[in-house]
Amino acid sequence: MPWGGVLRPRLDFANSVRDTLGVKYYQLSWQRGTTGDPNAWTPFNTDVNRHFAHMVGSDLVIEPYKLGPHPMVVGTKTLQLYEIPPALPPIGQWTIANAVTDTENGEFDSAQFATGLSFDHDTGTPSGTDESGLYQIKLELFDATGNLINIAAKSITYVVPDDVDLTGIVNTVHANTVAQPGGGTLVHGNALVLTLHIDNNGTWAHIGEPTTPTGTADACCGVVPYNASDSVDMPYTVYHPHGFATYGLNVFRSATTILSFSGGVGNYVISETVGSMMSINLPPECMNKPPCTLAAFSEHLDVHATATDGWGTYLGYDSVGDRAFALAPQS
Repeated sequence: MPWGGVLRPRLDFANSVRDTLGVKYYQLSWQRGTTGDPNAWTPFNTDVNRHFAHMVGSDLVIEPYKLGPHPMVVGTKTLQLYEIPPALPPIGQWTIANAVTDTENGEFDSAQFATGLSFDHDTGTPSGTDESGLYQIKLELFDATGNLINIAAKSITYVVPDDVDLTGIVNTVHANTVAQPGGGTLVHGNALVLTLHIDNNGTWAHIGEPTTPTGTADACCGVVPYNASDSVDMPYTVYHPHGFATYGLNVFRSATTILSFSGGVGNYVISETVGSMMSINLPPECMNKPPCTLAAFSEHLDVHATATDGWGTYLGYDSVGDRAFALAPQS
């Protein structure tokens, strides 16, 4: 499952890092690929806040506390520094006004810098640029004057969760024991580096013309002629340029669901006899009545891109396909 949309790294700092070890700031940067070029990194620069609540007279007031960015020129570089949150706010207590933004420590809008393709609903023709692939996010620590922290000299250790489910006790492991794609570990010198696969490509859902050996759905009325022994072929396509999608397809006769399918990307064909299409999952209203020989059908295809921002936000990369047709006996 790839990443996509706005990525919001979440960091937790031991109080001693700021209070005892003199580390006041952090910087998050990103780069495309895994190059070792130090000039390839771009610092995050979106505003990040925490909120604190306090009383003003008889009123409860919730105010923002800006973590950054706080630009600082050090030598030939302009750092985009964010403050490590102090243990206590200026007054009152820390509060979470927004569960997403009050727990983030930076924002990387991957859809802006790692763009993807979109597809014409009818033809599947792609437009845009596919910039999906490996990206890296780097964390570094700084003192009050913008000097890079030597984590070994300060005995600072980076740890990362060892669990996917973060609802209970969260176990961690030392980041320098976790293998990095391409070699090495998550710790590079004084930095923590995460490698992510980002994919902001869209999907394409297409339902082809139903056919029988007798004929094909006509473009005007959608009527498919059949003979009694015929089967109906119903083709459909589920597409993502790198396979990061799943689908669900439902076939209806009138208002009744008669067939359901799900799976991954691919080109598929459902083949059912006309007799089955007319008789599967008959509603109570059809009992004790002769079987249909002329019936209306529809197909609905949902394609879901599996890219995630970690919060379950709808990223807009899904697609749908619909088709209606009728089966009519050959006259």
